Amino acid sequence: MAAATDAAARPAFYRVLLASEVYIVPVGDGPNIVDGTLPMGSKIGLHSLTKDGVPFNPFFSSVLRVQQFIQTETQWLSMGPKRCCS
Repeated sequence: MAAATDAAARPAFYRVLLASEVYIVPVGDGPNIVDGTLPMGSKIGLHSLTKDGVPFNPFFSSVLRVQQFIQTETQWLSMGPKRCCS
């Protein structure tokens, strides 16, 4: 969490983030997700939010964080950030 307020901590944070799995929450009717994995060739919509007038797609560091954020049973996808956010 230091990277949120300390610019010097951000490079290390981004290196760790890019080497980690992240979890995203799809929206709408989509394919069956099993253990965070979509069938090959599937298309999904992503959960979108707005904060201070700026839209963003949230992603999470663990399934527990997804569950704390959504607070209901939901499907989630797991992937490396380079695939998710590039």
